[in-house]
Amino acid sequence: MNKMTNFCIFCLLILAPFSAFVSAGEENLIWRNTYHQFGYGLKYQPESQHKTVEYNDALDLLLRNGIKSLLMKKSQYLKGDFAGKKSQYLTGDFAGKKSQYLTGDFAGKKSQYLTGDFAGKKSQYLKGDFAVDPNMTASAVCMNDTLTMIQDIINGTTYAFDMLDSDGKPGSGIKHGNLIWTGNHPQCKQARGPGFNGQMCSVVTNAGYSQMNLHLSFGACLPDSCSETDVGLIVLDALKVIDEQLKVLIYPIGVSCPQDLKYARKDILAIVVSSIIAFAVVMGTLADIVYIYLDSSSDKDNVQGRSDSPPNYNSIPASNVNVNDTTERLGLLSNIPKNEVLYGEIPQSSCNSVVRQILLSFSLITNTRKLLNMSTASGSLTAIYGMRVLSMWWVILGHVYGFLPFLSLVGGSIPKQILIAFSLITNTRKLLSTSTSSGNLTAVNGMRVISMWWVILGHTYVFNIGLLDNVLDFIELIKRFSFQGILNATYSVDTFFFMSGLLVAYTVMKKLRDGGNINWAMFYFHRFWRLTPVYAFAILIWTTLYKHWIWNGTFAMSMRQTDPCDDYWWTNIIYINNFHPHYGNINKQCMGWGWYLANDMQFYILSPLFLILLHKMKYVGHGAMLFFLTGCLTSRMITADYYGMRLPGINTPLNHTHEAWADSSPLYNKPYTRIAPYLVGMWLGYLLVINSNRVRLGKVYLKLLVGWCVAITIGISIIYGLYGFYKDIPVTHLGNKAESIIYIGCSRFGWSIALAWVIFVCATGHGGPVNTFLSWKVWAPLGRLTYCAYIVHPAVIFYFGTTMEKTLHYTDLVFVQQYISLVVVSYCVAFVLSMTVEAPMLGLEKVLFKRWLK
Repeated sequence: MNKMTNFCIFCLLILAPFSAFVSAGEENLIWRNTYHQFGYGLKYQPESQHKTVEYNDALDLLLRNGIKSLLMKKSQYLKGDFAGKKSQYLTGDFAGKKSQYLTGDFAGKKSQYLTGDFAGKKSQYLKGDFAVDPNMTASAVCMNDTLTMIQDIINGTTYAFDMLDSDGKPGSGIKHGNLIWTGNHPQCKQARGPGFNGQMCSVVTNAGYSQMNLHLSFGACLPDSCSETDVGLIVLDALKVIDEQLKVLIYPIGVSCPQDLKYARKDILAIVVSSIIAFAVVMGTLADIVYIYLDSSSDKDNVQGRSDSPPNYNSIPASNVNVNDTTERLGLLSNIPKNEVLYGEIPQSSCNSVVRQILLSFSLITNTRKLLNMSTASGSLTAIYGMRVLSMWWVILGHVYGFLPFLSLVGGSIPKQILIAFSLITNTRKLLSTSTSSGNLTAVNGMRVISMWWVILGHTYVFNIGLLDNVLDFIELIKRFSFQGILNATYSVDTFFFMSGLLVAYTVMKKLRDGGNINWAMFYFHRFWRLTPVYAFAILIWTTLYKHWIWNGTFAMSMRQTDPCDDYWWTNIIYINNFHPHYGNINKQCMGWGWYLANDMQFYILSPLFLILLHKMKYVGHGAMLFFLTGCLTSRMITADYYGMRLPGINTPLNHTHEAWADSSPLYNKPYTRIAPYLVGMWLGYLLVINSNRVRLGKVYLKLLVGWCVAITIGISIIYGLYGFYKDIPVTHLGNKAESIIYIGCSRFGWSIALAWVIFVCATGHGGPVNTFLSWKVWAPLGRLTYCAYIVHPAVIFYFGTTMEKTLHYTDLVFVQQYISLVVVSYCVAFVLSMTVEAPMLGLEKVLFKRWLK
């Protein structure tokens, strides 16, 4: 019997001491670390403060102590004295007699198993308010309900069996990494016991594979009277039986019991803002429909006389209304019988004075209370209230329809343009247009969309790895040559930096070349207006309503922790989140993927410095750009050397890891280490403008051949050059200092050089089939959704992941299906965000700031 087979037996038995009331799994620490990148993280102890119990060690100890002994302990724990001494668990004696329920001499020799300072500082390893006192026990109410559940399991009670049945159990494929035992969350929540309901709590232990940061996680269906502290104590005490057998310390390092999430003020704010936006879109769309109708009419002067024109609501005869009749009122008001009380007001006979009634009639509190009173005096005519509200909305709709035609008399008036800015019809028409304003840079459209798909592809694999029940099989993918394109998907972000610098330089230099003037204040304002409203709205939804959508998800454990957006949302709005908080640590900032937007905005702020110099003093401008480029490459090399980064880990510090800066992605999200592709893009944009997109290549075919060969060689070397390290997993050797520093320092710059060649030949008419493909008109509408797709796609991936009830089993076909569905849904959500926020804001900018945008 080999060790892996023995390990499978161990996993089947590891929960034996408490299998009556704990099991199941929710998520491992790879999934936790994924959420760390986006502002959420379960407060586990760092790896340096707890020792991961390797399964190989556990197997050796288990074999030495014997499986038979562990099976005997199970029966002792669930039957015999445990069941017969229920009352001792509920009394104060329980704390003093804990050793009676811990088999063997474990209780008397606790220090042998609680190594280090764990015995005195239990709270360091357990979530919540676990007491420092190691003798603390679970609350009496929790223990009472738990023991009642156990007794009912023995008696065969239905609800108790459902709770036991809903616990996750070790399944097949453990040697392939199946350490997530989810159980059945809905079944647990539907269980109804005597005075308590079932709740599924998630527990993560320190048992696992330390090299992969993969930990055994399970869920426990326990009474909802148990807090997270209670659950942790129950699991800890149960695991002590295993600790005795294995002579190692296994303990929970994270516990989460989701409670119903209540709506806070910020949630109400998000609903109000969303409602206002939705109302504006509806009104703008209605206005657009009316304008389209008016434009198609041949006789606009007789619009009001048409048979299908809206009714004149001001023509209601006054004689038809008896304003003095309190029983025959207009439908706008309540139709109440004479002798019934209006809004529950005090009858006149109960008032002591007329003065009091007069004063109360002006009271805001009293009148508001009457207004919000849900009780009615209409008897069986309660349906009239719904009819009244719907009729009022119909009246408003009619007035809107009747009023909007008058706006057409003003022609291009500001009110009309503001309404049209929110029109779903107009904005959709603009979005789906295949015409572009990129001139000769139409190839950028295809490059933009493909790069966005590349980003989603990389995130699909990275974010879902923690949901797999065969994660060890997944690791084998890294050995594939083809997988290097997914493993190095981070270069897609450098593509965006390159295109951003290209377009900024191309548009500005073209205007300066033609003698135009640049309003630099509006240059900055336009960028801020272009990015921020959509970004701010996404942050608002992410930190409020989104939590309600995924809160009770099976894998939402990490998302239920403290949200950095609560305290640091403003750093994203002013684009400094790559430096603050926590030195720009992606794991601890609001919407961690926003680091790219911070860098892009910072590059944009610097761009006029280079553009003005290139226009006024081109050699000085080239010198300035060369200086910044050299500084970027040098800073990358110095950082890589200081932190001992070695291939294939191009962003992983090996030295000085205790420093806060080392934990803040010193190479990945800092502007001085990522500006190189942006500068290359600006150089190319400048070159295309001064040569009017016409460059003579002489022996064109030879030069094109050499250029393509060099560009393809550079690109393939960067993306697939590390395959020699990854073909053997685990990695058996690291790169030497020289090759590591050169690759880390120059790889992103080299990638932008390869991209520059592609755009250069396409813009100058030498792109051939590559230009035809990248300039395909279909890319234009999809390209307009790129910004919104980048913002929303992580939230879409998280929603899919957190709301799944079971783990994924990796196969190529499963992930292809997963990827395609995520791309489609992400673009659908991006369409909604673009049509409701992004496009209206751009339309409003043209209306409100038209004078300064010229």
